[in-house]
Amino acid sequence: MNHPNRARIKDLASYIRRFRERYDLTQPDLAELLSAGQENSVSVSTVQRWEYRKRTPPPYLRLALAQIAAKLSRETGEGDGIRQATEPGEDG
Repeated sequence: MNHPNRARIKDLASYIRRFRERYDLTQPDLAELLSAGQENSVSVSTVQRWEYRKRTPPPYLRLALAQIAAKLSRETGEGDGIRQATEPGEDG
């Protein structure tokens, strides 16, 4: 029997990877952005664990991801950064 959260974890992992790719961010870049203003820093290996579905980001870092997406979308003039970062690219 499949765990009910397995699909959510897969979707979140895919979102994080597409988000980085859309904004041309490396895993270290994303770790640095997420660490800014946080009490605890986010390591590159933490970002890797998220993308490889070993762990999921806690709610406060999911919120930080959404805030970063909104800021980057405003800066790049792309509109809704969250929706665009989760949509498949032209090749997917």
